[in-house]
Amino acid sequence: METAKSDYYYAPKAYPGVVDPFSHGLYMIDMDDLEVTKELQELIDYAVFIDEKVETEEDLDWVVSEFRANAFSFVRSGLMAHKVKYLKIYKKQYKSFENFCKNAIGVTHWQVNRWIDGARVTLELIAHHHTVLPKNEAQCRELSSFYGEYLDDTWSKVINSMPEHQISAKTIKQVIAEQQEPKEIDDPSVKVEMSVDAYCAMREEAREQGYSCREYLDQLFLPNAKFVPNGREKRTMEVLAKLVEDNGGYAACFKKLDEIEAKMR
Repeated sequence: METAKSDYYYAPKAYPGVVDPFSHGLYMIDMDDLEVTKELQELIDYAVFIDEKVETEEDLDWVVSEFRANAFSFVRSGLMAHKVKYLKIYKKQYKSFENFCKNAIGVTHWQVNRWIDGARVTLELIAHHHTVLPKNEAQCRELSSFYGEYLDDTWSKVINSMPEHQISAKTIKQVIAEQQEPKEIDDPSVKVEMSVDAYCAMREEAREQGYSCREYLDQLFLPNAKFVPNGREKRTMEVLAKLVEDNGGYAACFKKLDEIEAKMR
């Protein structure tokens, strides 16, 4: 009887405490007794490929390029999710985008929306000629309330203030906090005129219409906007109109929305 690879394949002694995913994972799989989906089969095939591909230091450049490519899987997911949501191609099989996310992908629609945000942030930074980019959705989340030159400027401050390996969601948040004016601790307009729930509802409505939050505000308030709000959006307009009034106008309302977004993190 031929010896299975798992019988003699052990983790190198140079890495104490690290369990080898090949001998203690891949080669423990009995393919004869296992029913797998197409996605899991591809993952298993990839594991076998990696085990056979990476053998010497000559393979290191390929490994580095693969690491960097895999880091942007959330961007690929966000791009696909946006197309599904914007074109509403889920409608024949699922009653809503939320239902599609839960039953087809197995995650909440909030998480999928974060992938979409992450894709937008990443591609916009590429458009601004950045080659050092956020490495995951959590890092992009800290930048998702910025657009255009504000996003470019904020990310430039991040990458110029620390080495690439030190960039994290936490350090991005710290850089953003340092460049913003101090916020009042007791702010009744944030707590009363627009709650976190109201902001979330407004942001979700904006996404359903294919707008950013600021573009959505343009559609709601500017006199030349070609947009007729429905009942739910009219209720949001009432909340936002009060927010605009209480905070000194349209531009100040933007600042208040950014503060609410920051407090949600």
